[in-house]
Amino acid sequence: MNDYLNEIDRSFARKRAVDSCIYPFYTLHLPINKK
Repeated sequence: MNDYLNEIDRSFARKRAVDSCIYPFYTLHLPINKK
C-alpha cells in the first residue's frame, strides 16, 4: 500500500512539473492569440 501511495505521489509530482513547464507557454501565447 505504501508503494502504491508513493507511485501516486510520483505521478502527481510529474504532472505538476509538466504543468508548471507548459503553463508559462500558455500565458505567453494567450495575449498573442487574443490580438
